[in-house]
Amino acid sequence: MIDFQMFQSIASNVASTRSMLRSARAACHDSTVARTLTDADALIAHINDLAILAQADALSSQAECARLRQRLLELENWDSTAQQYSLIQVNPGQFVYHSRMAYDQPTHYACAVCFNKQVKSVLQADQTHQGSRRFICNRCAFQVWINHDAVTMSAGAIDARGDAQTRELRLSYLPD
Repeated sequence: MIDFQMFQSIASNVASTRSMLRSARAACHDSTVARTLTDADALIAHINDLAILAQADALSSQAECARLRQRLLELENWDSTAQQYSLIQVNPGQFVYHSRMAYDQPTHYACAVCFNKQVKSVLQADQTHQGSRRFICNRCAFQVWINHDAVTMSAGAIDARGDAQTRELRLSYLPD
């Protein structure tokens, strides 16, 4: 943690010292001593500037630390979210993320393009054609046709992490 009272104390002491130097210079009639006091005043002003820069750097470092902590939390949350999905190929060259079986949410598909940018965008069913449904990502406009009549999933045994040990997917597609 940064001790900002220390910076305030330094600034206060610098201001007091500069005030005493100015008083001494005004009372002094010797030009050599007056020049020395003026040089000392300039040096103390420079020290004060350095203290102000150090305080600004400390504030910047504290803000950067807070930003990095927030980013770390976001990454940890994303890792938790990402573990709930499996990447599957639904058509040649077309992939989506499929939600793993969970009790708190219905099974769904997520856009692979958005997912790889750490954004969960659930694909929305749009049209039906010859037993297949078109799914669209409302975020990036990705489209994919999936034949739900051909999709079968057998849950099999669920291991301790909640992963299906056996999972069977049969997917068919419509050519463009």
